[in-house]
Amino acid sequence: MNVGVNWLWNAKEYLSLDYGSRVMDVDGEGQYVEYQSDEQFRPLALKLAEAAANEVQGYRDRFPDVATAAAVLAGTDERGPRERDGLVRTGDVLRWLDAGIALGLAVQTAAAQAEFDRYLDWHAAQASVERLGYEVARYDRARELRELASDTDAFRARIHSDVAESRAMLKLEAAELPF
Repeated sequence: MNVGVNWLWNAKEYLSLDYGSRVMDVDGEGQYVEYQSDEQFRPLALKLAEAAANEVQGYRDRFPDVATAAAVLAGTDERGPRERDGLVRTGDVLRWLDAGIALGLAVQTAAAQAEFDRYLDWHAAQASVERLGYEVARYDRARELRELASDTDAFRARIHSDVAESRAMLKLEAAELPF
């Protein structure tokens, strides 16, 4: 079972684990539980549901507001992204964009622009790699958001629009946003 956060500010037609992962060690033996019978599986399924509920609450506690989300995503607390041996994981590269968005929503303009710059610089350093259409679109969006970050109202309007687009694609009802 996977439990995580999906940032609806990244408009797409599917849900993804933008922050999160699998629920681990439900039965103390690892993350895979083989079904043999209802009697055998029922207590393990209940443990899995309880572990998932605890993970959901953990994410709610970790991200109570936009400012806290910005701190976590930007790595200014102990739970943010990390580089290892000079290599940057793809998830961390994408987290830079999410951090930039959260920082922009929290009206931390310089920090938001720095996160977008971090992504844009990384992207430029990958010049020898042929880009797929979605990568070009992501780069163009990062450039646009970097420029919009200096205008809080325009930045928030763009993110509101992106969230509305995501919700529509996912067939979710419109919602009041906390920013």
